[in-house]
Amino acid sequence: MSGAARVRETARAAYDSGDFETAIELVESALAATPSDDEVTPALLRCDLARYLYLKGRGREADEQLRLAEPVAEREGGEPRAAWLSSKAWLHLNHLEFGPAHAAAQEALRLARDLGLARVEAESLGQIATIEVHDHGAERGLPRAEEALAAARAVPDPDLVAETTINVATSLELGGDPDAAIAYLERGQRELASVRGVLVADFLTLCLAQLLAHRGRTAKARELLDDLAPARLDGVVGVFFRIVQAELAVAVGDLSGAMLWIDGIDVSGWAYSDQWNAELDDLLDTVRRGFDEASPV
Repeated sequence: MSGAARVRETARAAYDSGDFETAIELVESALAATPSDDEVTPALLRCDLARYLYLKGRGREADEQLRLAEPVAEREGGEPRAAWLSSKAWLHLNHLEFGPAHAAAQEALRLARDLGLARVEAESLGQIATIEVHDHGAERGLPRAEEALAAARAVPDPDLVAETTINVATSLELGGDPDAAIAYLERGQRELASVRGVLVADFLTLCLAQLLAHRGRTAKARELLDDLAPARLDGVVGVFFRIVQAELAVAVGDLSGAMLWIDGIDVSGWAYSDQWNAELDDLLDTVRRGFDEASPV
């Protein structure tokens, strides 16, 4: 294994544990140390870095890393292009941009199969399945999701199992079937019950707790949230943790508690902060209406 490959693996382990800052520092140091005549290694590193930066709340910088990697990905093809397409699809899905995500994932899948890149293949299959469920419903999309999960298990990569499960459940919810989304997340949680120290498994738990709170199953949602370790939930995941806590507080009528969770959220200076602020504004409106309704006339 090359030095760059070792750095990528170490950074990936830091990312999996939720330590985005260390993952970013490792990749940035490797970029600075790469010889100027090596263009492929920086492209691969930038594709990883884009994900870590996005989850740290630095989305514009994530976009810039993929922009810098694109010329090499286009010129070299092969693994750099597969990595670039896979990360591009990942970012598109985080913004619920299903059309661009599908195009990137389809090409990434073709390249991954040609090159024997098992992890990229499994992730691309999961991305495509997510879009199939969203665009065409569960009957067509869920068999593709099972194929993706089987590929993720074969890698083996619990991070990908959780990622695919979350994405497919999101599509089920957006399609108007929150109970199917809950069942899908519950199955994923059972599968990952023995996995420790993988952040995306905690994120799956957060997604499940949020849907349970929305459906009035507040005791189970509270149990799930109490099992998480908030100190290691950084960046985007940390903000989502506070949002889910606030939503659960609203669901049980604890409006003051909801405000405490909301007051602790600060996305000022974040890229794409408008998306977070829109969600926070909706949540604040709900809390304020609750206070107004509870106030004596």
